[in-house]
Amino acid sequence: MRPVLFEIFNAEVRSYYALWAFALFLLVVWTRRRAERLYGMSESDVSSVLVWVYCAGILGSFVPGIMERLPLYLDGRIAFAEVFRGLYSAGGLLAGGLAGLCRLRKLGASADAFADAVSIPLAVMLAVGRVGCLLEGCCSGAGAAFADAPRFWLHFPTDPANFWRFPSQPLESFAALCIALFLAVLSALLPEAKRRRGGVLFPFVLILYGLYRLLADPQRQLYADGLMNVNRYVWTAGIIVGAAWLMRTAKRLRARD
Repeated sequence: MRPVLFEIFNAEVRSYYALWAFALFLLVVWTRRRAERLYGMSESDVSSVLVWVYCAGILGSFVPGIMERLPLYLDGRIAFAEVFRGLYSAGGLLAGGLAGLCRLRKLGASADAFADAVSIPLAVMLAVGRVGCLLEGCCSGAGAAFADAPRFWLHFPTDPANFWRFPSQPLESFAALCIALFLAVLSALLPEAKRRRGGVLFPFVLILYGLYRLLADPQRQLYADGLMNVNRYVWTAGIIVGAAWLMRTAKRLRARD
């Protein structure tokens, strides 16, 4: 792994922050382009919503980790600096989504259209960001000692000999790319009138990504350490919301037809 990409003026540029920053930049630029060109949203509305989503997402990604690690610090099991380490994607997505919905409602803009505009960039952002996690060595899978290396499993430089980990980071990148490809094909197949109304693509993000995380998260080291327990409730809620959203969209489209 390569936690430090390079050094400039004796300052380290870490893989985790560099790739997640690039992924977030890609999300913002691509979403703005899609929202304006494909869904007819105004530039000012899109920019305003993206600022709210970005700020709330960053804040929300810290909160669950602090809530779970603070008791461990108070019990003396971790150092104070460990309380603020790591970002929780579940908290970031939840906070960013709620902030975006509130801002869209205040602006009178279409939540369905904006959600579909952000769907494919969001999946690609997750795929790129997890590469940063892989290079940093964080968000790793749980592991065990094996006499022979399991196929596709990972061994980190800091791991003991013959210790191999579930490939949580590359597997999530691959899953996110598959979701993005599925959404791109679905978007291309939709008639333009139905596509511009929105409310079709993003529910699938909630359902598919939520299902993946529910199945894969128990294989991560943080679960083995007793953390990330709050995530399972967020992903379950996301799946339920996605299914309800999809049914609402189907009912709306049938009524208009």
